[in-house]
Amino acid sequence: MSGGAATRAKLDAARQARIPVLMIARPPSEPGPCLETAIDALSWLGARMNSLDL
Repeated sequence: MSGGAATRAKLDAARQARIPVLMIARPPSEPGPCLETAIDALSWLGARMNSLDL
């Protein structure tokens, strides 16, 4: 797991063990779809669910 509350404990453990840590920023994420209504959102989600091999 990366980030969140677990990060501090990992950094503290690395410091105590004298393990060097390199922090790298995550690249910006691609913008997702922007839908106008809940119906549009449900239709978009339904189309994606139908395309999955579940």
